[in-house]
Amino acid sequence: MAKRLTPKEAGEQIGCSAQCVRIKMQRGIWDLGKVIPPNKNGRTTWEYFIWQHKINEFLGIEEKGEQA
Repeated sequence: MAKRLTPKEAGEQIGCSAQCVRIKMQRGIWDLGKVIPPNKNGRTTWEYFIWQHKINEFLGIEEKGEQA
């Protein structure tokens, strides 16, 4: 199962703040997972699905079992 991270956890790994992660994802600059914006159905906050394998890819970290 893929590991899901919070913006804070992702920022700690990347070396930036959670707010930086949120903004970069909202603007489509960083593809670290999925961003769900607030909607007209009552949701008032953004939701972030950030995956560890996407962070590893972003940072150029090879995952176990992967070979170049």
